[in-house]
Amino acid sequence: MNHLNICKQASCGRFKSIGTTDAIPPLLRIKLNYTMKHSKTKIAAAALLAMALAQPAFALNITVNDNQTNGWGPGVGQGNEDQEVTSPAASGQQWDLEALVTGGPADLTIIAGFNLIGSLQGYDLGDIFIDADNDAAFAPLSGTFVPDGLNQLSNADFKFDYVISFTRTGGLIDGFKVYQLTEDASVVLQAVDDQNVLALRNSNPYKYVSGGTEIDSGSIAGGELTYTTGLSDAAVAATYGADVVVTGGDHNALSFVFNSFSLAVGNDPDGLADVKIALECGNDNIVGDLGGRNDVPDGGATLALLGLGLASLTLVGRKTVRR
Repeated sequence: MNHLNICKQASCGRFKSIGTTDAIPPLLRIKLNYTMKHSKTKIAAAALLAMALAQPAFALNITVNDNQTNGWGPGVGQGNEDQEVTSPAASGQQWDLEALVTGGPADLTIIAGFNLIGSLQGYDLGDIFIDADNDAAFAPLSGTFVPDGLNQLSNADFKFDYVISFTRTGGLIDGFKVYQLTEDASVVLQAVDDQNVLALRNSNPYKYVSGGTEIDSGSIAGGELTYTTGLSDAAVAATYGADVVVTGGDHNALSFVFNSFSLAVGNDPDGLADVKIALECGNDNIVGDLGGRNDVPDGGATLALLGLGLASLTLVGRKTVRR
């Protein structure tokens, strides 16, 4: 027996108790049970939607191992690229390029201990090179290096298809331009050779020089480029989701929002591009493969769909009872 007490308005205008629900007329009892059940459903739907909104925006860690010798490591995290650098000449969090991320609050994000928009000991961040057809080389296929110096080589030596080239004011990055490149001598790239160390030479190319066709651009002032400093390990995870885990406790994030360019370009077998970045000194570099992941996190999408489903059932049930 259900001992829930309810009141029904009498003809005199007062409310009188009619005792247990056994005394409730059948139609009223159905409506009462519906209201109780569907109030719980609405609460559950709202809770699921709130949980979904609390999830970090969808982000995917595309970092893969760069196949370079570890000068400080052996590295941890995805691709073993966190807490790792290429050169034995310098090590530590301040030199570390840690992760490449797509999605979430931006189209592409670099996470690093390195000062991404400035420099360290006179060395800065190189441009972002993109291979769309799976034929690029991280070291020149031909050409002659000048030891211990900067070298200008043809893109025929590297075969990259796009570059995100940084613009700088007063030595600080303040924007970027995206160029579509041809794989020939009309495109000139800059490479670095530091003390003729093979591992550093294999970090090339370093920077775009000339050629190609500009297809997109952005700036910090315009909001397409965002730089965030002083992120803790927990703050990175909270911003980009559980798929992006880095350690070291002091991280910087450089994020891009493109106007017309898309990373889903080219004739790569997986239909997506590969991304490569190096420091000027070749002390560290990082590589991302957009097609290298199929365990895509949903960033709360499943919870949101469940919440919407429950809310829809509530509306359908309400219409059914009214009929």
